[in-house]
Amino acid sequence: MKLDFIDFSLLNYLQQDSKQTNKELSSRLNLSVTAVYERIKKLERNGVIKKYVALLEKKHLNFGFMVFCHVKLSEHTESSISNFEAKISLIDEVLECYHVSGEFDYLLKVMVKDMDAFRYFMINKLTSLKNIGSTQSSFTINEVKNTTVLPVKKKQPLHNYGIFNFKQAINFKGYKLLNFFTELYLCSLASEILKPL
Repeated sequence: MKLDFIDFSLLNYLQQDSKQTNKELSSRLNLSVTAVYERIKKLERNGVIKKYVALLEKKHLNFGFMVFCHVKLSEHTESSISNFEAKISLIDEVLECYHVSGEFDYLLKVMVKDMDAFRYFMINKLTSLKNIGSTQSSFTINEVKNTTVLPVKKKQPLHNYGIFNFKQAINFKGYKLLNFFTELYLCSLASEILKPL
């Protein structure tokens, strides 16, 4: 699916607050409510928008201990890797798991209540899995940044409207529409001037 700059703007607004109504989004984007609805449905159908979730505050739910665990497997056969990935996906404390390059094979993001809960996780869940060679853990001291927002902001120059889509350009009001026609006129004027050359 090819995304235009309005799609990128819409995605950015939805990432900030997915509970915004289509009417609120239409006001922000200078589109009709129907146009916003159709764009969202298209993004959903094409898998650009995977799902809508609620982001919970950890400290209110006694999940204040975050650990990053490096895991090295003792064997690297296809069956060993598949078995580990299937098992680790079933452990609730593991929020994220990545197969990585380097000394270790996997990086886990683990969230538990406290050190005692993490010790229980290590002994009874992680190291009890088959094919675990070694592990190394790093405890977080302070969370500096944690966001789910992808940097999808993209600005589209107004002069591209001519080759892009006139219907989208006309959705922009006031000075934006005026700038569009001004740039279009200047491009046409420059083309006429350069013709004899």
